[in-house]
Amino acid sequence: MKGSKNSLSAKVSAKKQITSDLAVWTGSSSLQSSSLSEAYQNLKDSEKKVRAYLVNQGIKEQDIIFSTALY
Repeated sequence: MKGSKNSLSAKVSAKKQITSDLAVWTGSSSLQSSSLSEAYQNLKDSEKKVRAYLVNQGIKEQDIIFSTALY
């Protein structure tokens, strides 16, 4: 294992195949707009598209969590 201030990487090997029932994915998006309300609406529109895609791929709606930080 090796890490830095902002990341951690590890190489792992396994001798037996396993099935996991938990995954944590993180992502981010950003945009610029002339108004805060327009930016917020654009983020909400993007969230709907990502949510629909994930649900279409078999992820349960209740297992999807989005959080918004506005700067």
